[in-house]
Amino acid sequence: MAFVPRRNLTASSGTTVGPINILTAGDNAGAIANVIVTNRTTDKELTVDLYIYNNTTAVTVYVVKAADIPIGSSLQLDVSGFSVNTRPNQDNVVLKVTMDSSISSLTTVADVIIGKNKI
Repeated sequence: MAFVPRRNLTASSGTTVGPINILTAGDNAGAIANVIVTNRTTDKELTVDLYIYNNTTAVTVYVVKAADIPIGSSLQLDVSGFSVNTRPNQDNVVLKVTMDSSISSLTTVADVIIGKNKI
Protein backbone atom coordinates (compact mmCIF):
# COMPACT_ATOMS: atom_id res chain seq x y z
CA MET A 1 0.00 0.00 0.00
CA ALA A 2 1.26 3.48 -0.78
CA PHE A 3 1.86 6.23 1.76
CA VAL A 4 -1.11 8.67 1.80
CA PRO A 5 -0.11 11.96 3.45
CA ARG A 6 -3.58 13.57 3.47
CA ARG A 7 -7.02 12.19 4.10
CA ASN A 8 -10.54 13.26 5.03
CA LEU A 9 -12.35 11.31 7.72
CA THR A 10 -16.09 11.04 7.13
CA ALA A 11 -18.99 9.54 9.02
CA SER A 12 -22.67 9.13 8.25
CA SER A 13 -24.04 8.37 11.72
CA GLY A 14 -23.10 7.98 15.36
CA THR A 15 -20.40 9.68 17.40
CA THR A 16 -17.21 7.78 16.48
CA VAL A 17 -14.92 7.57 13.45
CA GLY A 18 -12.47 4.70 13.57
CA PRO A 19 -10.26 3.40 14.83
CA ILE A 20 -8.73 3.87 11.38
CA ASN A 21 -5.16 3.17 10.27
CA ILE A 22 -3.73 6.46 9.05
CA LEU A 23 -0.46 4.62 8.39
CA THR A 24 -0.49 0.89 7.80
CA ALA A 25 2.26 -1.67 8.15
CA GLY A 26 3.53 -2.13 4.62
CA ASP A 27 3.16 1.56 3.66
CA ASN A 28 6.95 2.04 3.97
CA ALA A 29 6.23 5.66 4.90
CA GLY A 30 9.73 6.42 6.13
CA ALA A 31 10.45 8.91 8.92
CA ILE A 32 7.31 10.71 10.08
CA ALA A 33 7.70 14.22 11.53
CA ASN A 34 4.18 15.24 12.55
CA VAL A 35 0.48 14.50 12.41
CA ILE A 36 -2.09 17.28 12.14
CA VAL A 37 -5.77 16.61 12.85
CA THR A 38 -8.25 19.39 12.04
CA ASN A 39 -11.83 19.55 13.29
CA ARG A 40 -13.95 20.17 10.17
CA THR A 41 -17.31 20.19 11.91
CA THR A 42 -19.23 23.40 12.54
CA ASP A 43 -20.97 22.26 15.71
CA LYS A 44 -19.07 19.37 17.34
CA GLU A 45 -16.12 19.13 19.69
CA LEU A 46 -13.78 16.23 18.82
CA THR A 47 -11.75 14.00 21.09
CA VAL A 48 -8.91 12.03 19.49
CA ASP A 49 -6.73 9.06 20.34
CA LEU A 50 -3.58 8.49 18.28
CA TYR A 51 -1.61 5.33 18.90
CA ILE A 52 0.92 2.97 17.40
CA TYR A 53 0.00 -0.70 17.21
CA ASN A 54 2.74 -3.21 16.44
CA ASN A 55 1.43 -6.21 14.46
CA THR A 56 4.30 -8.48 15.52
CA THR A 57 4.23 -7.88 19.28
CA ALA A 58 0.54 -6.86 19.57
CA VAL A 59 1.63 -3.88 21.72
CA THR A 60 -0.27 -0.58 21.67
CA VAL A 61 1.52 2.67 22.61
CA TYR A 62 -0.50 5.89 22.83
CA VAL A 63 0.97 9.10 21.40
CA VAL A 64 -2.04 11.02 22.72
CA LYS A 65 -5.24 9.82 24.40
CA ALA A 66 -8.47 11.80 24.75
CA ALA A 67 -7.08 15.05 23.32
CA ASP A 68 -9.82 17.62 22.69
CA ILE A 69 -10.04 19.57 19.42
CA PRO A 70 -12.52 22.48 19.58
CA ILE A 71 -14.69 23.46 16.62
CA GLY A 72 -12.58 24.88 13.79
CA SER A 73 -9.27 24.06 15.49
CA SER A 74 -6.32 21.77 14.79
CA LEU A 75 -4.07 19.57 16.88
CA GLN A 76 -0.47 19.22 15.68
CA LEU A 77 1.54 16.37 17.15
CA ASP A 78 5.31 16.24 16.79
CA VAL A 79 6.10 12.55 16.41
CA SER A 80 9.65 12.95 15.12
CA GLY A 81 11.00 11.43 18.34
CA PHE A 82 8.95 8.25 17.95
CA SER A 83 10.21 5.24 16.08
CA VAL A 84 7.48 4.12 13.67
CA ASN A 85 8.32 1.14 11.48
CA THR A 86 5.80 0.93 8.60
CA ARG A 87 7.50 -1.99 6.88
CA PRO A 88 5.28 -5.08 6.37
CA ASN A 89 4.00 -6.76 9.56
CA GLN A 90 5.24 -3.95 11.80
CA ASP A 91 3.58 -0.69 12.98
CA ASN A 92 0.17 0.77 12.23
CA VAL A 93 -0.52 4.37 13.27
CA VAL A 94 -4.15 4.44 14.35
CA LEU A 95 -6.56 7.36 14.90
CA LYS A 96 -9.90 7.29 16.67
CA VAL A 97 -12.15 10.37 16.67
CA THR A 98 -15.12 10.79 19.01
CA MET A 99 -17.65 13.60 18.65
CA ASP A 100 -19.50 15.18 21.56
CA SER A 101 -22.87 14.55 19.88
CA SER A 102 -24.22 12.28 17.16
CA ILE A 103 -24.45 13.04 13.44
CA SER A 104 -27.16 11.75 11.13
CA SER A 105 -25.91 12.46 7.61
CA LEU A 106 -22.64 12.10 5.70
CA THR A 107 -20.20 14.61 7.19
CA THR A 108 -16.50 15.33 6.84
CA VAL A 109 -15.49 15.18 10.48
CA ALA A 110 -11.74 15.76 10.35
CA ASP A 111 -8.77 16.20 8.03
CA VAL A 112 -5.51 14.41 8.72
CA ILE A 113 -2.11 15.49 7.36
CA ILE A 114 1.02 13.42 7.94
CA GLY A 115 4.31 15.24 7.51
CA LYS A 116 7.58 13.45 6.77
CA ASN A 117 11.07 14.33 7.94
CA LYS A 118 13.23 15.96 5.30
CA ILE A 119 16.11 13.81 4.24
